[in-house]
Amino acid sequence: MASNCPVTDEIADLCQRAARAIGGGLLALDLFETENGLTVNEINHTMEFRNSITTTGVNIPQRMVEYVLEQAALKVLP
Repeated sequence: MASNCPVTDEIADLCQRAARAIGGGLLALDLFETENGLTVNEINHTMEFRNSITTTGVNIPQRMVEYVLEQAALKVLP
């Protein structure tokens, strides 16, 4: 069962650095809580979000479309 995990500054920073390390884009990151803190387990270019929409209250497909449209607009505009 999915549960909500608020995005802390630490999580946001780790995810942003990991995403930049592989070139950014629309990504899904899996994090593990370990004895040494948070660890990036894997980064995927596809994501599974069907159990996350209700849990987080975020319309993830809509956010994905908005991101793609924003990126397309940046490529079209001079």
